[in-house]
Amino acid sequence: MNSLRIPEGSEFVVGENVSLRASEETIEMRGTAFVVCTSGNAIIQINLRTYEIRKNTHVSLVPTSTLRVVGTDAEFRCSYIMVAPGFMESLGFRLEFDFIKFLLLNPVCNLAEVGMEKMASHIYPIAAEVYNHSDDERRRIKMYSIVNLYIVELSDRSRGSWEEGSAPSDRQTKLFMRFLEMVKAEVGDHREVEHYANSLSVTPRYLGQICKRWGLSPKRIIDENLCFLAKLMLYETDKTIQQIAEELNFADQSIFTRYFRRITGKTPSEWREVYWK
Repeated sequence: MNSLRIPEGSEFVVGENVSLRASEETIEMRGTAFVVCTSGNAIIQINLRTYEIRKNTHVSLVPTSTLRVVGTDAEFRCSYIMVAPGFMESLGFRLEFDFIKFLLLNPVCNLAEVGMEKMASHIYPIAAEVYNHSDDERRRIKMYSIVNLYIVELSDRSRGSWEEGSAPSDRQTKLFMRFLEMVKAEVGDHREVEHYANSLSVTPRYLGQICKRWGLSPKRIIDENLCFLAKLMLYETDKTIQQIAEELNFADQSIFTRYFRRITGKTPSEWREVYWK
């Protein structure tokens, strides 16, 4: 799982035919990643939705997306290109918002379906060659050109889908996006479905119908995001379980422990023992 992290201080990272291990850890993407399965099979969760990954499956991970590798077979390998937040913008390229929204809601596709199979078979090896064998400044320029070409082509090949999906009349999609953004920002303080429904000026039942379109429930989205926040605190800080429970507004440590175990199958202490650096 750690393969899909950009090293501190780096603007990009490229991997070719690497394996990823199954993990209970969920990571939140800070940058943008494009991943293609080169062999084998895997089951992954992106933004709480489960996907089966096979050869030539393409995965797009935009900032704030969450990812967990649920399982892989022995033959699973993938290639990927990751860029840090601000890399493309620093060189004058900005993704269209509707395309970002489309990738957030539709992160997985088959390369053949969007006519990208041949391009991907060349782009990833070229990116790996540049990444491994160029000096820093020239590598930066070359990587920008490669990523720019790939994103523009992917955008153009899937334009019909994302322009149709971003139609102004799709109120439910807009509400769902706003709900996800609100949960990420407020879940440490609010974990009641009613709070978010009221903020969106809809009923809890209607919010449930919106989330059901993506195979989810509001409560699951809230719970998974809250547990993700708790895992970050367990993993990245040395705060006690009691301190974390208080910061996440649980009445006491025992309630937080029961809640965390119900979602993850482990107590906070057990989870930290396994994953803490």
